[in-house]
Amino acid sequence: MSTARVHPVARGFTLVEVIVAVTIMALLVSMVAMRISGTRDQQVSVTVDQLRDMLMMYAIRSEHAPEPVAISMDSNNMIIGLVRREPAAYEGGESQWNRDPVVPWVNLPEFMVPEDIEVLADGNWIDIVEWPLVAMPGENRPAIEINLNFDGRVISLQLSPHSLYATRHDSGITNSEVTPRDPVDLDQTGRWQEDW
Repeated sequence: MSTARVHPVARGFTLVEVIVAVTIMALLVSMVAMRISGTRDQQVSVTVDQLRDMLMMYAIRSEHAPEPVAISMDSNNMIIGLVRREPAAYEGGESQWNRDPVVPWVNLPEFMVPEDIEVLADGNWIDIVEWPLVAMPGENRPAIEINLNFDGRVISLQLSPHSLYATRHDSGITNSEVTPRDPVDLDQTGRWQEDW
């Protein structure tokens, strides 16, 4: 009696199984990518709100504080915040810049590097890591602009010299969003009596 060995048939994947597996993988990758990008947007949005609050406190302190106030950045810890000049501890000593204990410092998102933050005073770039951006009490404050660069977008916070609140400008706005209307002089167009 001869015994024939039966080899098991090697079964591969069918085309339908491969397509289903690839489709499921593509859906999972797209969900993870959306989650990651959404988290980055949320982190930047929180950072922008905190920077806006910090700029408001800078404006208030520059108007009402008895000592100079400044914006400074610690690039090692990726934080930005207010510092104020403390008088010398003894006569003949040097005054020092210390963190403002009332205003919390802003932690920048972990995916940002110091080069992603740009600070301008009256249109001129300022290195706030080396030299704080100072406002002296009773003197005119410069126009301040803080730009955050990430993912090909630029979010800009602008604090005018006489304002307490910074305005936000986002370069990543798409054309589908509402654009501001152009001002119209109603007297010149003859529509000054029209109902609004």
